[in-house]
Amino acid sequence: MNTPDPLGKGALFSPPAAAPSPPHVGDSPPEGRAAIFSVGPHRPGSVVVECSVCLNRTRMSALEAGVRILVGSLWVPGKHHSRWILCPECNRRTWSRIHWRG
Repeated sequence: MNTPDPLGKGALFSPPAAAPSPPHVGDSPPEGRAAIFSVGPHRPGSVVVECSVCLNRTRMSALEAGVRILVGSLWVPGKHHSRWILCPECNRRTWSRIHWRG
């Protein structure tokens, strides 16, 4: 039963009527806006590198990320983009963030 919501608070605390379902492994790749702003589903043995300069998020293997960290990087704990590494997208040394579970 739909009751009127005179203050409009229902929109803040209830899910949208047609909420999209999260992507699953094996589904078709995202299209449109979702394709631009997503790095795809999580794959075992991979990480996501987020650059603070070009703002791109790139998925790469954990081994490749480990090599980038070992070859001339800095780490500042507590900083949002805490790794000074070579960005895989813009190929510049920038402060980046590595999502190990993302």
